[in-house]
Amino acid sequence: MKHALSVCITAVFFIVNLDAEIRHVPGEYATIQEAIDASVKGDTVLLQPDIYYENVDFNGKCVTLASLYITTMDTSYIRQTIIDGSGTGRVITINSDEDAGTWLAGLTIRNGYADYGGGILIYRADPRVSNCIIEHNIAECSNGLGGGMRLEQTYSIVQDCIIRFNSALGQDINNGGCGGISAHNSHASIFTCSITDNDATGYYGGIGISGGAPLVAGCLIARNRCHNTAGAGFQDAEPLFANNTVVCNTASPGLMGGIYFIRSTPTLTNCIIWYNSDSAGTAYNFNGWGGTPNITNCNIQGGYASTPVMDSDPLFQDMAGGNYRLAAGSPCIDAGAPAPVPLVTDLDGRYRVHDGDGNGSVLIDMGAYEYGSMFVDVRDGEVSGTPETCTLAQNFPNPFNGETVITFSLPRDGGAVLTVFDTRGRKIAVIEDGLFTAGTHRSTWNAAGFASGVYICRLSTETHTQSIKLLLQR
Repeated sequence: MKHALSVCITAVFFIVNLDAEIRHVPGEYATIQEAIDASVKGDTVLLQPDIYYENVDFNGKCVTLASLYITTMDTSYIRQTIIDGSGTGRVITINSDEDAGTWLAGLTIRNGYADYGGGILIYRADPRVSNCIIEHNIAECSNGLGGGMRLEQTYSIVQDCIIRFNSALGQDINNGGCGGISAHNSHASIFTCSITDNDATGYYGGIGISGGAPLVAGCLIARNRCHNTAGAGFQDAEPLFANNTVVCNTASPGLMGGIYFIRSTPTLTNCIIWYNSDSAGTAYNFNGWGGTPNITNCNIQGGYASTPVMDSDPLFQDMAGGNYRLAAGSPCIDAGAPAPVPLVTDLDGRYRVHDGDGNGSVLIDMGAYEYGSMFVDVRDGEVSGTPETCTLAQNFPNPFNGETVITFSLPRDGGAVLTVFDTRGRKIAVIEDGLFTAGTHRSTWNAAGFASGVYICRLSTETHTQSIKLLLQR
């Protein structure tokens, strides 16, 4: 396993085999496992909408397993393409040194059952998991860990996922932890995920971090339940916790509903930690021992020790209805510090930095949602108004036969180059190279004369580089 990771929030560059193939299930293979076993490095196992009752093991194969979401950007395929563990075993296992070219995307992972990592186990491997729904999975044994996911000794990326209704069950209230996500000795990056409505017998209802220095950014952690520390817990760890909304998590009477740390030095920036309580309704939001948290620009109900933090009602739009977006007049608007990580979009897919209160000051907001920002259409790259960052949208259609449309956006006038490379890194086409006005631009690539396979399209400006994967299929 490679112990180095270059994080890119909006795109990940995949090095794939020159002879990479798309393996269709069920068209060419009866099962997902059969397709994975037949694959080589860089292949894509593409699933048609259906329910697949399987317990899948990547077995060291560095491949993409995905729904038609990755070829169409149609999010409806995520809910239509389901891998169901039938309650008889873990749904997805990735634990054989699979590298960063391994990708799990656009799927619903449900009804897994294991002692740890009921839905997904990632151990000593570095895959990317994106745009997945991970729900109704169970980790159960004397001390079950990670109902939804277990991340251990990994630099993996978990991005744009919904992790909900998972359980970690143990033999008593001192066991069974991390209902949503368990991260152990991990340096994983968890971005713009919704971690809600998970539960644990013992501790850490939403997410538990023990050891390592993972990054958790732009996430909603809400309505999780357990005996102690229902939202998030850190033990012997140094997590970076940025722009998260931790709200309405509930523990047993007299115990922590929000975040608790043990022998840890977490860094918290731009977070909202409010309305967490015990089951009796007493507020318990943030505390711990054995370390000194580094807290900047956070809104914590009740404050924390002598640390200067905001302690003002965040003014959510509809807390009772589960809408934790900021309402007009919220003190959290334009109140964040410069982002410690380059979060391009918020949990809604809106541009992360925006002058939300219209006072001429463009600052990031606290929490997982950016108030009043412009929406980014993930299907065709359309935006309303002038974009605030460079963005290269996924081409459409993808896969394509002959021509495909590539959309990119620029926040200001300037030069841009749009280049296509093969999987050996050789430049094969320059689609655009010139000066462009601020705004959204579309270009068409005619791939006549090129063989079927995987290609990489790269957008380069003076300050930004981003890549996407194109699938040409004749």
